[in-house]
Amino acid sequence: MVLFLGAGATQPFGPKTLQSSALMEKVFSVVENEFGSHIIANMKEKLRKHRLPLNFESIATIMEFFKNPEEVMKESGPLTAYLTEDLSSNDYREEAGRVSAKLKTIMYKNCVKLKREKIQQYYDRLFKVMVSVEGGLYPREIFTTNYDLSIEQYFEIKRKSRILNDGFVERQSSRWRIFEPHMSYGPPDKSKGTRLFKLHGSIDQVIRNQIILKGPRDSKICKIEFDKDMMIYPIGEKYISRYPYLDLIYYFYRIPWDLCIVIGFSFTDLPITNIFYDHVKRNSNSRVILVDKDPHKIMQYNLMMKELYEKDRIVLIKGYFGKEDTFGKIEKNIKKIVK
Repeated sequence: MVLFLGAGATQPFGPKTLQSSALMEKVFSVVENEFGSHIIANMKEKLRKHRLPLNFESIATIMEFFKNPEEVMKESGPLTAYLTEDLSSNDYREEAGRVSAKLKTIMYKNCVKLKREKIQQYYDRLFKVMVSVEGGLYPREIFTTNYDLSIEQYFEIKRKSRILNDGFVERQSSRWRIFEPHMSYGPPDKSKGTRLFKLHGSIDQVIRNQIILKGPRDSKICKIEFDKDMMIYPIGEKYISRYPYLDLIYYFYRIPWDLCIVIGFSFTDLPITNIFYDHVKRNSNSRVILVDKDPHKIMQYNLMMKELYEKDRIVLIKGYFGKEDTFGKIEKNIKKIVK
């Protein structure tokens, strides 16, 4: 059994979801200051037309395109280049660069203030349910697309009894740890504790000279420019071949599981959705339990997951993470599946 956490799993601890009106108001303000209101209206119209989500990651992805359209089109392939309007007369590189930096600052501030007491309370309850079925074992793997540090904080609270392997190892005479997944994670059957895979990056991870670091958030002391180097990935398939995403997505692809508990994930990231779909299709015993405030809406907008749902391979639980009745539904369905 593995655990997959989306934005809905972290919202109870303080951070706004990526599509929340409060967060998007700040995002639109930054974009409007650089580009004007007409750009926002254009993005909204095109995303709505193609039934794509309007959220933080969508805007960040568009800004990545504006920063370097030639590179994005090259990586995305000829079809994208053919369908994309000629932007040669509109060079937005400088504006998009400033917007991208400010968006990362917004995301950082959104993620740093967490309610520790709720983190312990809710994950204690969730893991109690999972442990009761798994013979006393915590989940071996946790995958998340969230940028915040709620999981890290939980295991820090539980550090005397629980081990978290996050893919980073200590460096001599440094406050920063370096990304060495093969050393940190180890083989699944020999790894001690729980392995954490942050598929979309993290507010405390930066990349300098192709080296990924994780550590303290004092950029003045460490001479790290967080607004420039923070590890936050745009959505879409173009970054799947890049390090370290390739390494992380490979782990998700390779790790065997019969049951995955998914909390608050909307399945808008196509590479991740493809892996879910292929895994369940290949493995007749595999099941997914999706917990979300509106899981049927997710099925409506994602045809691959809808297909699995209609074949009884996905169980939908409508509820909010942290509510006792939601934990009760999770426990009931887990026991029904693994009996």
